[in-house]
Amino acid sequence: MPVHGYSLVMERSEAISPLSEAQGNVIGQVGIGALSLFVANASLLFLYIVYDLTLFQLVIVLWLECFWVGFFSVLKMITASMLGDPYQNRHVEMSGGVNLIISFFAIGLVGGQFLGLFGLTGISIAFVFDAVTDGGAEGMLFDSIGVILGSTAMFFIGHGISFIANFLMLGEYKTAKVSTLLGLPFRRCFALLGSISIAICVMYLVPVFSSTAGFAALLMLFKVLWDFRLHMKERKAFAI
Repeated sequence: MPVHGYSLVMERSEAISPLSEAQGNVIGQVGIGALSLFVANASLLFLYIVYDLTLFQLVIVLWLECFWVGFFSVLKMITASMLGDPYQNRHVEMSGGVNLIISFFAIGLVGGQFLGLFGLTGISIAFVFDAVTDGGAEGMLFDSIGVILGSTAMFFIGHGISFIANFLMLGEYKTAKVSTLLGLPFRRCFALLGSISIAICVMYLVPVFSSTAGFAALLMLFKVLWDFRLHMKERKAFAI
């Protein structure tokens, strides 16, 4: 009888363990990963005000964040392929090496599309701001290159902390699916591309307001709220 009771307890424990892991991942959505990204965005707004940056320089930092989103999406795909089971093939047992080879092929296909979108966005930003500033965009870029690189480094650190805290430490790689991982960089860049589009539109329609700290603050608030919503959706997707 005691043995039977013990087996029931073990079966119950095993039955609820996936739910426990999922709850841990969901809790992580408002943890250190989200906080690190908030700090990076707040720091960018602070530097914008202190160093009197232009809207063009602010948009360049947002554009560069897209690159870090893509970079860490690749790391997540590789990590899940080596340590998890992103393909969840019920018919064929696949080793980590086979998963990794398939993932590199998938990264090449999807990565090419993402880099194409990234490059096209960069060209559009340069074309629009160069036209508006009568050829002064290049000077704005190099005048504050140190601040721009420092700002984008903070986003690299922020996304890196989120990767370590959520994907590695909370074990999101165990439940990550290939469909979620491949679409991840595009979904996470929606907030960035939306913010960049708004900045360009306001610059054309209300150029005086677009150069104020008030507009920069509103733009960053919009970006943070949207980005946080996407961050939460990502955590929930990995918790399933």
